[in-house]
Formats: sequence, C-alpha cells, structure tokens
Amino acid sequence: MTQTEPCAGTPLSWLEAQLQAEAAAGQRSYRRTLLESSLFDGVPAATVDRLLPSVSFRVLADHAVLFRQGEPGEALWVLLHGTVALLTGPDSSPRLVGVLHQGAVFGEVALLDSGPRAVTAVAASTVHVAEVDRETVLRWVTDVPAIGLRLLSLLAGRLRRTYDVPRLPGAGVDIRLAGLLVELADRHGSQGRRGLHVDHQLSQEQLAQLIGTTRESVNKVLAQFVDRGWLITDRRRLVIRDLAALRRRAGAEQPVTAAPPPPCPGAAVTVVAHRAGQGGGAERWAGPATEAS
Repeated sequence: MTQTEPCAGTPLSWLEAQLQAEAAAGQRSYRRTLLESSLFDGVPAATVDRLLPSVSFRVLADHAVLFRQGEPGEALWVLLHGTVALLTGPDSSPRLVGVLHQGAVFGEVALLDSGPRAVTAVAASTVHVAEVDRETVLRWVTDVPAIGLRLLSLLAGRLRRTYDVPRLPGAGVDIRLAGLLVELADRHGSQGRRGLHVDHQLSQEQLAQLIGTTRESVNKVLAQFVDRGWLITDRRRLVIRDLAALRRRAGAEQPVTAAPPPPCPGAAVTVVAHRAGQGGGAERWAGPATEAS
C-alpha cells in the first residue's frame, strides 16, 4: 500500500501516526521514542500508555513553522523524527541558537511560565512531533508527579547549559567549537572504523551561529583540529578521531569578560505566512538566502 504524506500540520490518528513513523523512521514506533524521551524518563510504560490518548501527533513538512518567537506558549512538543531549528531575532536576520533531534522535548518554558516564546521553531526536515496542550500538561503534573520532576529536571538542565563554559561568549572560538562538537558527538555519534561518525547536517555558517562567531572563524578552527589529528571533516559530517582531546580543549580555559559577539553575517531568512484563511496550509520558513557548507 502506498503511503501519502499529509500536508504540513495535518492531525493524524494514532494508527496513521504509527504508519507514518514506521515508514519514515525505520520501523521505530512513536511509543518507543516517547518512552525514551526526557519527558517520560523513569515513568512506567503503563502510565505513559494511559496518557497517550491525550497527545496530538502531527507530521510537518520541511520549513514549516511550529511556533514563532513572541507567541504565547500553548503547548509542549516532543520531536519523534526529523530535525528542528531554533531561531531568534527578526525575520530579516535570524540567528540559529539550537538544533533539536529525535527525542528532544521543547516548548515547556513558555508553557509553564505563561510568557511568550523565546525562539522560533522551524522544521529543518520533514518532522513528526507529539504535541501536548497546556491544560493536559498541568493535569499530568498533578496526576503523575514523576512528570513534574522531569519538567523541573529539563528546566534545570537548560539553566546549567546557560553557564556552560564552552558556550560563554568570553571563551575562545576553539573552546566553544570544541564544546559544541563534543555535545554533537555525545548526542549523535556512532562508532565506525575510522572513528566516531557525527552526521550533524549543519553548515559552517550554522555552526558559527550556534557559538556566536563567524563562518570564517569556524573554518579556521576546524582546519586546526584536522591538522592536530582530532577529526576529519566531510561537508556536513565529521569523523572524530580523538574525542578526549576535544573534551580537554572544551574545558581547558576559563572565559574572560567580554562583550557579546557581533551578529553573524548572511543567513537571511524569509518567513512566508500561510495561516488559516490566508491560503491554507502551515506557516513556512523559506530558509537562508545563501548557505555556506
């Protein structure tokens, strides 16, 4: 039977969602991904099964906007398949501040504090997501205290990463980049014959935006890491030969006080709205005008 992918943002029944996930993610079910997500870590599988009917499952096309900076936080999301980019700033000159992969939980901060969204979330591929509205999340926290503890842990983790030395603006570009590469390796690395393979799918411009520097600086530091034998570069993939050396570099120095880095050039983003009553479909992000690999 031929599967036809729904339009961006189309709600799916549980059966349809299972079929879509299995077709796109190599027979990996939504349920298993949810059980392994940080939201349900430590929560009994039977409890999660009881909560699943309250969850909405969606498939969104590449470049679809899940939510925009400044909007009210009305739902929490779990990324079941695909990649989501987090952007800040005006549409004319957005800055990439994060990239999410399968299993990531996001959107909980604005949902819990009733404040506006701090970032714009954009599908960087076809994505499968679980969406849980505010009322349901608050009911879960009351009925299943373990979920409340998991949310507190998520928030604490985000706060801890705010003070992570390799990400602070005062740290050198090599320290910040080493820290980012270690994070990508820990989350997405797979051991191969030549070393730890990291298929991050990020351009050098995007790597630069994640650590607050320029593409030229990232290119220079990557070349230094290659010369030292720490890694091999292959466009949007890396083979890390010496992860221990990168870890040492990421924590080798303490940051000094410095002004925030200037905005990164390029990567202009155009957002084209297609809301209900304005042509149908989901709001879409047109992507960067130019992209450096």
